[in-house]
Amino acid sequence: MLNPKGLSNLLLFSTVRIETEYPDGMGGTGTGFFFRYPIDENTHLKLVITNKHVVEGTSASKFQLHTAGSDGKNVFATGEFVTVVLDQFDNNWITHPDPNVDLCALNFTPELVQEKNQWYGYVSQLQPEMILPKDDLRKLRTIEEIIMVGYPNGIWDDASHYPLIRRGITSIHPGLNFKGQNIGVIDAACFPGSSGSPIYVLNNSAYSDKENLVDLENREILLGVLYAGAEMTVNGDIGIVEIPNQWCYLVIE
Repeated sequence: MLNPKGLSNLLLFSTVRIETEYPDGMGGTGTGFFFRYPIDENTHLKLVITNKHVVEGTSASKFQLHTAGSDGKNVFATGEFVTVVLDQFDNNWITHPDPNVDLCALNFTPELVQEKNQWYGYVSQLQPEMILPKDDLRKLRTIEEIIMVGYPNGIWDDASHYPLIRRGITSIHPGLNFKGQNIGVIDAACFPGSSGSPIYVLNNSAYSDKENLVDLENREILLGVLYAGAEMTVNGDIGIVEIPNQWCYLVIE
């Protein structure tokens, strides 16, 4: 197993490959990611977040977790895995209250992810601090390099249970709303199975801001979640359509 302490290595433990089944026997794949949602100073929820269209209408879904071990001082990934199996969509996933926002969340209940009151999943949870306020988004450059973590075409390292990491750029300024909607646009190779992938600005070393001032600290920003892409019809019309889970990202605010 990799040492997960490095910033980029931790991303390998931040997502899950969601496998879905439908009542007609068809199947699909999508991407979910772990998010730490604070309730108060002492309590937080462990969530898996993905697109609604990844799991909506499914009769069952499942994903694998890295199991965690401990030497009494440190918690580490053991190299072994456990499968979490969920039944119907409505019994597990909480949808975003806005029907136009293609997001839903799974709350890790003790029955799903705990054994003998011990958390046994080794995951890297994204933090609320990674989501920038609108004013801070406007301080970014128009063209920022982005990375996307997920499972394009369902492809992954099924021996080690690692996702694939893709690279691209922002196509409009991250602080702008595309066509007046709360979405942004990226230029990246996106495929079925990538739906639900988190999109980051990630700098492990120095970077420059829009004023060309150099900052030497690490930077990890969660820009949004991949949910749809452009498609041209036979008539030449271009529209935005959901990526079948079987490209654009949604900014989380």
